[in-house]
Amino acid sequence: DELFHPKLDTNKETDKYARQFGVVFMKAMLQELQDPLKVTSKYLSSLDGKLLHENTSLAEHEALFGKKAVNDDAERTHGAGSRQIQTYTCVNLGKGFGVGHAKIQGDFSREKDGFLYCICDDDDLAERLRVSLLVTAMEEAPSVVEANNAEILKQQEAKHHHMELARAAALEKATDAQIDILCYYKMYSQPVCLRMAKAFDTAMKKISAKGKKLDTIKENISIRVIGFKWEDLHHPWSKNGVQYSSDELAKHLKMIIKEEQR
Repeated sequence: DELFHPKLDTNKETDKYARQFGVVFMKAMLQELQDPLKVTSKYLSSLDGKLLHENTSLAEHEALFGKKAVNDDAERTHGAGSRQIQTYTCVNLGKGFGVGHAKIQGDFSREKDGFLYCICDDDDLAERLRVSLLVTAMEEAPSVVEANNAEILKQQEAKHHHMELARAAALEKATDAQIDILCYYKMYSQPVCLRMAKAFDTAMKKISAKGKKLDTIKENISIRVIGFKWEDLHHPWSKNGVQYSSDELAKHLKMIIKEEQR
């Protein structure tokens, strides 16, 4: 009702401007539709477009019977890809849309027999290789979903923890940076903080995944640099677009731990 019969003063006062903008918008839209470089111009009666019904043959009409006249299928894949990117914000663009395609085709719910031919129809790949690739994807899909869900839960718990810290310190209006300082400061007294060189070496031996090892080292450096504001001990995570290795950052963290023991 508000759209066609506005009652709010703001909408009433802007009504005349909306009408003016509507005219400007329609003129711009018509200009775009009539652009001879765009396919839309071929369908306009105002330009006697060559794809008008009256300008095409009966044979062409009959050839189009049963064909889709909309781009719903294409838009569906775009929407599925966008959802992946919005849900998993750091996902690779191509991989995000690839997952969207796979979901739309029902690839993750197919039986293994004949599964691959729908998206891996490449004559240059040996049949056994095609089958092994996507069967592996099917087998790993549950664990990948579980890992993704665990990461999301971890992120939500961290966000909740930050909010609780802010409330406890009466910092409801605190900036993210202030909350990070408080969070890292408190982490120093928690098991995640490695305060002895020997404990650090032991912890590193127990971690086999390179990514997890690197995250642990970064977290411990941040506890000191951000939590304690020891900014002189800052170490960048990368240089000239190349990330520092876990060994390089571990060496820096060990130096910090030794300084703490003095």
